[in-house]
Amino acid sequence: MQHRYLSTLICLLPLVANALAADDLRKSVDVVYTSNPPKIDGIVDDSEWAATAIIDDLHQFEPEDHAAPSEQSKFFVTYDENFLYVAAVLSDANPNAIIARQLIQGQTLRFDDTISIVLDPFDTRRSGYNFQVNANGIRRESIFENTTEQNRNWETIWFTEGRITDQGWETEVAIPFKSISFDPAKTDWGFSVTRTISHKREEVAWTSFARDVNPSTTGILRGIDRANKGIGLDIVPSVTFTGRDGDIAANDDFEAEPSLDVFYKFTASLSGLLTFNTDFAATEVDDRQINLSRFSVTLPEKRDFFLQDADIFAFGSGLEGNGVPFFSRRIGLGRRGTPLDIIAGAKITGRIAGFNIGVLDVLQESGVVGADDVNLLVGRVSYDVLEESTIGMIVTDGDPLSELSNSLVGVDFLYRNKQLIEDTDLTVKSWYQRSDTEGIAGEDAAWGFGINIPRQDGFAGWLDHLHIDENFNPALGFVNRPGIDQTSAELKYVQRFFGKWIRRYVPGVDYTVVRDTTGNIQTEDFEFKPLNLETNLGDHISFGFSRERDVVNEAFDVVDGIEVAAGDYSFNRIDADYEGAAERRLSFRAEVSWGDYYDGKLTSVETGLDWRPNRHIYIGLGYELNEGDMLNGKFTTKLITARANIAFNSKWSWINFIQYDNVSEKAGLNSRLRWNPKAGQDLYLVFNQGFERDLQNRFRSTVSELSLKVGYTFRF
Repeated sequence: MQHRYLSTLICLLPLVANALAADDLRKSVDVVYTSNPPKIDGIVDDSEWAATAIIDDLHQFEPEDHAAPSEQSKFFVTYDENFLYVAAVLSDANPNAIIARQLIQGQTLRFDDTISIVLDPFDTRRSGYNFQVNANGIRRESIFENTTEQNRNWETIWFTEGRITDQGWETEVAIPFKSISFDPAKTDWGFSVTRTISHKREEVAWTSFARDVNPSTTGILRGIDRANKGIGLDIVPSVTFTGRDGDIAANDDFEAEPSLDVFYKFTASLSGLLTFNTDFAATEVDDRQINLSRFSVTLPEKRDFFLQDADIFAFGSGLEGNGVPFFSRRIGLGRRGTPLDIIAGAKITGRIAGFNIGVLDVLQESGVVGADDVNLLVGRVSYDVLEESTIGMIVTDGDPLSELSNSLVGVDFLYRNKQLIEDTDLTVKSWYQRSDTEGIAGEDAAWGFGINIPRQDGFAGWLDHLHIDENFNPALGFVNRPGIDQTSAELKYVQRFFGKWIRRYVPGVDYTVVRDTTGNIQTEDFEFKPLNLETNLGDHISFGFSRERDVVNEAFDVVDGIEVAAGDYSFNRIDADYEGAAERRLSFRAEVSWGDYYDGKLTSVETGLDWRPNRHIYIGLGYELNEGDMLNGKFTTKLITARANIAFNSKWSWINFIQYDNVSEKAGLNSRLRWNPKAGQDLYLVFNQGFERDLQNRFRSTVSELSLKVGYTFRF
């Protein structure tokens, strides 16, 4: 027995040694405290940044990993009690080619020349923040979830300015310590910087691993020993004035609704948030979806209250759709998406001694007419183990849409290792959940596991398995298909080219099989994509085949009046895709699929056109068409979208979004005029107009709504 323990220890020693060596090899830089902070005006003055840490040893990670960059980049880092300051001087041999077309705060920067600052203040190599800016001084921030995924709907207060020069472009950034969580006793932070040279489609970074930059790949920023959270109190009062005019129903009214958010840092690493009479008038509307399957789909969270520290509540590492224990869109929305009043909410989140803690408690209007208000509770805790791994649990209590009691408990484990396979961030996950619903006993568990080998060169793939009992019911989560065992796998090969035309060729296969709890196949889907190209110009082209089998136990409607009868169906389909480079002023995309569909045929076409003539104007058009010829009839569905954004300057913007689909026969306009003079200060004028097609095939106004929302963050 002793020999067995000794041999096990000997086997583990190389892993421990590799982990220690990897930490020793991390880049580091000593940050310098300043008593004379720089002015954030986009002009990198040598006198302001002379006595600061300098980072200029960057490398490519796209297109060629760890090759020398084509342009020089120099970053400066310093800090005082209140801010972390970063400046960048970014040379470019052709300044006229620099792309800076985004002029609206918070909008996508994926087609612009940008820099990004990745911060992991706890240096856990598991979570952190990403602050991105372009040459116009436009901000876009995100929070990392499950180490590598970014939630780009998250927002906070920070400041930046930028400008294009004769030699390239430069920018200055100030990140308040009040805007992030950190441990004052920890003076070494995970840190990295990246640069995107968009017109060359080149990515460079200070640190990276396997062509990726995230908290697990950061270097070390040493010496932050005077950061101050202040009192740690943010008070955000707002008031919304709304007028409605109902042309069909008699629902004309006018109301003034005050709301209040209070954010308090108990410590620099533990935060609390209170919200009262929460108002989401300024939240962007959802994109409509036409769903031809028999299973419901999810929509992303966009509401600020739920996005705050959302990474702490993430469970199962990449668990999406079916089997999610907590899905925040369950709160504040009825069965058909109608808003339910959130009377009050409280949230506590933080990271203490290796523990990641989150508690959410909300009092909302019941989704049952005439019922009392309902209290909803979510608790999440995880603990950092090994070098990059995490073990945790989650509990939920309450049902927003019924008067029945409901609770859930779950545990999960995420293992990550960068040393086992060369240039691979190996991930292994496992999880288990069980719900408890009043009136239901037994068959109420769900569990799963998976392994992911996400290589960017050569063979890569993943394997997932999940089991969901018939009675598993997470009232604050999401399940669209209970009573199944599902196994999914992908294998692909990444071949890179360094010639003139092709950058990557990635053929691959996907396979999914879903069985019921007795072992009978319900769905089987095999996809083969022999053509999947990315060009050096940024175009993506793919072509593939799929073979699907679906056992339908109960008849369902594809659309109203077109029913698919119960039966065992097999069908073949062909898919072709083209997506033009987003860096172009005019970019086109198209996706076409055709072939069998249950007892008939289905042709689907989805197209889009994006036009960015300059930094002030963006026009986007989208069209989705499905034409089906089924056994009991034909159908056509259409979804039309149009976006028109106007940026008058970096403080004033006007965003317009129009949607129409012929399934609901409804159209909607969402128009938002925003004044953002400074981060944390907002004025929104929002106009919503609904239309419905009547029996005479004419559009008739259903409701008109005009809202004025004013919000201001008082920070102490």
